[in-house]
Amino acid sequence: MPPGRNPANGRRTGGRVYRDRGRTGIVIAFDAAATQRRRWWWCENARGMPLKRWSARLAGRVAPLVWCAAALCLPTGGCSLAALFTRLEPAPPIDFAYLARLTDMTIDVTELNFGWQLREDVRSRYSDAHTTVEFITAGAANITLMLLTDEQAARQTVILPGTSRLPHLVFDMARRPVYDEELGANLHAGFRSAALLVREALAPRLRADYELHLAGYSLGGAVAVILGAHLAGEGWAVAEIVTLGQPPVTDADGAARLAELPLLRLIAGDDTVVWWTERHYVHFGPALILLDGPYIVYLPPDDPDYDLAAALLANVDDQQRRDHASYRQRMASKVGVDVWVVDFADRREFLLPEGWE
Repeated sequence: MPPGRNPANGRRTGGRVYRDRGRTGIVIAFDAAATQRRRWWWCENARGMPLKRWSARLAGRVAPLVWCAAALCLPTGGCSLAALFTRLEPAPPIDFAYLARLTDMTIDVTELNFGWQLREDVRSRYSDAHTTVEFITAGAANITLMLLTDEQAARQTVILPGTSRLPHLVFDMARRPVYDEELGANLHAGFRSAALLVREALAPRLRADYELHLAGYSLGGAVAVILGAHLAGEGWAVAEIVTLGQPPVTDADGAARLAELPLLRLIAGDDTVVWWTERHYVHFGPALILLDGPYIVYLPPDDPDYDLAAALLANVDDQQRRDHASYRQRMASKVGVDVWVVDFADRREFLLPEGWE
C-alpha cells in the first residue's frame, strides 16, 4: 500500500498510514497529520487498540442504532429497512378486509373458468343464509361470471373472471377503437364486445331496486368498467366497480366522459398487464398500488404520477410479469394491520425482488 492511503479502501488520507501486528491482532494507526486531515469515526479511537477490543467498542456504538431501527419498525407492522428512510402516511379509510374478499372471489371465479375449481365449492364458500350464489355463462363470450344476491342488504355483486379460456383471447387481441353511441366514447373493441355479451346474459337476473356492485380481474376488470358504464346509463344503481389488473378501455376523451363512475383500480406492484394495450388508451379512476407487506401507493387521477405507462412498460422483467398473479397474497397482507401509504417514487423499495411464492 503506498504511503498516505487508507488500507481499507485505498483513499488518500493526507498523511502516512502504518500497520503493526500485535499479539492479539492487527493494529491500525494514523500519524498526527492524517488524523487531523480526516478521521473515520470507526478508527478515531483505534490507535494502538487491539482488534478484539476495537470490535467490542464498535459493537457498543452500533447496538443503539439497531435498537432504534427495531423500534421504528414496530409501528409499521413489519421490519422493513426501507420504512426507516421513507416518508409514510396512514392509508385513507379503505376497507381492506372487504377488498380482500372481492379479490378472493375474482381469483376463484377465474380459476373456475380455467377448470381448476368446482362450482359447488365456490358456491359454498360465498353463500350464506342471506346470500345466494349463481353462475351465468355469457353465450359466445364463454365467460362464466358469478352473481351474488344479498337479500338482507338489498345488494347484488357481479364477479367477472380474467382471461382463462381460448375464446377470451379474441377479446384481448381486438385492440382497435370502436365508437360506442350509448356512452359517446371510443372503446377497446374486444372489451366492449365481451361487455355487451355479458350484459345480455346478466340483465334478466338483475333487480332494479337493489344496489349493484361489480368486480373483475384482468379482462374481467375491463368488462366490469364498460358493463358498469352501460348499466349506469340505463338507470341501474351502480354503487361500486373494483378492478384488479385492469387494462385501459378508452381514450382520453372517453376517460373524461366516464370519470364519474365509482371505480377503484387495484394494481399489484408493477403489474404490466395494467398497460397491456395500445398506447392511446388511458386509465381513469383512483389507483391503489399493492406493495409487499402493509404498504400501498394511492394515486388519485390528478396525481402527477398517475399516468405510469412509460415507467411500467420500460424494462419489463420476470418479477413484473409475476405481479399479475400476486393480488390475493398482496391484498391479504393488508388485512388486520395498519396500512401505510408510500410515495410512488419509493415503491420499488417495498417490492421483494424474488417475488411472491
